[in-house]
Amino acid sequence: MFSGDALWFSIAGIFGTAIFGVKTLMLLVGGDSDFGDFDSADGADGMGDGLDADAGDGNVDHGLTNTILELLSVQTLAAFTMGGGWLGLVAFETLKLGTTLSVIAAVAGGIGMVWFVGKLFRLAMKLQQSDNIPIGRAVGEFGRVQVPVPAAGQGTGRVQVVIGGRSREFNAVTETGDRLSIGTRIRVRSVGAGNRLLVEPAAG
Repeated sequence: MFSGDALWFSIAGIFGTAIFGVKTLMLLVGGDSDFGDFDSADGADGMGDGLDADAGDGNVDHGLTNTILELLSVQTLAAFTMGGGWLGLVAFETLKLGTTLSVIAAVAGGIGMVWFVGKLFRLAMKLQQSDNIPIGRAVGEFGRVQVPVPAAGQGTGRVQVVIGGRSREFNAVTETGDRLSIGTRIRVRSVGAGNRLLVEPAAG
């Protein structure tokens, strides 16, 4: 398990499981789900189609940019690494498929895990929507950018805001002239067209 080619599958499985577990725990307790500068083009806190729907009021954005960024999210990468690492290890150590076939199995396992976790997150978000917390309650609250919010008039990003003790994600725009990068702390100013939050960088 910790020697030869099997070592790489083990590292991937352990690393992916640890990151995915921490991110999921932070989401469940309603805390910030970012790792500061560690986030890649984080994508939303979701996995593929698992984040198609807003956690708040069903606001949906199918823009190509958002989709790509969501696919690059930390959670997605962690799920892929976790599923691929463990399945690759099984294929290599238990099934004795050899390195090439084990890598192929690992890739397939990673894709399968991303799909499965995405479905679970989508179900969880639908259940969360049943709370019927008005999107207007986000006004004045603070949160973090999950998908970069382009400068004024250049597109839509996504932010995570804690409302009523629960972590929720919304599409967001800004009137500032600067792009709000992943992990930026924001304050919600108002709710705009299409239930998009108007946000600004939070002071301090």
